[in-house]
Amino acid sequence: MALNFNQYATEGNTFLKEYAKGIGLSDNPERAGRVLSAILHDLRSIISLEESLQF
Repeated sequence: MALNFNQYATEGNTFLKEYAKGIGLSDNPERAGRVLSAILHDLRSIISLEESLQF
């Protein structure tokens, strides 16, 4: 099984650009990435193991 990291990086960057646009930070995708990271870290500390597996 060959992994195509460039494809995954491209898909991730596309998602981040759309996310940044959705939260009104289209001019600053790096900041949008930090916001998303903070949200996911806080969510991880709140939800149970079962919920995290479903997520």
